[in-house]
Amino acid sequence: MIPYLKVNIISIFIIITNLAVSTTRPDYDWKSDSNYSNAYYNLKKGTSYYYKYLVNENDRTVELVSSIPVAYSGYVSSIQELDGNVIIDSGIAMS
Repeated sequence: MIPYLKVNIISIFIIITNLAVSTTRPDYDWKSDSNYSNAYYNLKKGTSYYYKYLVNENDRTVELVSSIPVAYSGYVSSIQELDGNVIIDSGIAMS
């Protein structure tokens, strides 16, 4: 007899800001760091992205199921799904 395997599928929601700025490291030269080649260095421009992934723990797979460009947000953002809609809010620090 084959034991019943419970399928564990998890949804993960992520907003990627692509921001390479740090108030705690103002002396660091982000532009010269090759790990940040697709990043923005200005707090007031850019594009953020919403991504939704499904993680299947049994198969050990990750699948990107949705990707949406959203209003740029270097700091403030949240995501939720409600009644089949994706609700995203974002904002920036204007200091």
